[in-house]
Amino acid sequence: LFDRKGRVAKHVGSDERAAGAAAAELLGKLIRQDRGTIAFISCGTYQAARDREDGFRSQLHPNLMIAHRIDVRNDPEVAYAEVKALIERFGKPDGIYSVAGGNSGVGRALQELGLARDVVFIGHELNANSRALLRSGTMDYLIGRDQEREVMLSLAMVEAIIDGRPHH
Repeated sequence: LFDRKGRVAKHVGSDERAAGAAAAELLGKLIRQDRGTIAFISCGTYQAARDREDGFRSQLHPNLMIAHRIDVRNDPEVAYAEVKALIERFGKPDGIYSVAGGNSGVGRALQELGLARDVVFIGHELNANSRALLRSGTMDYLIGRDQEREVMLSLAMVEAIIDGRPHH
């Protein structure tokens, strides 16, 4: 929320930094080897994506390193081409963390290369495409949120702030 002068007054919304940190913790638990490589899928300069990345980097286990960072611009076709090219050039990463849209492209590349069960894949946002990736076993975990509930809680918080009532 912004005050009348355009300054940030209160934050209302999900904690994307915590979501990124949770993804790092999951990858650390799932990739159990001395050294592991991660392909990080980003999407430009969106604040939520930057916060997810900051949280991810803050909790990344010392045995894991981000070996590749790809900006897919939330485009499944770009994600497909970039992930496929990366794997063909450098070999498979141990994990993929996608803060971006375009997860269906990442999944398609993994499936075509026969790596759907060999690479730990974590993404965001539950939709028809990510649900299919989860069901097929191509995506291991999805960090989602209940957007309708978030909107309702946000509106209740805004109303409480405007009315001068206590809020959390």
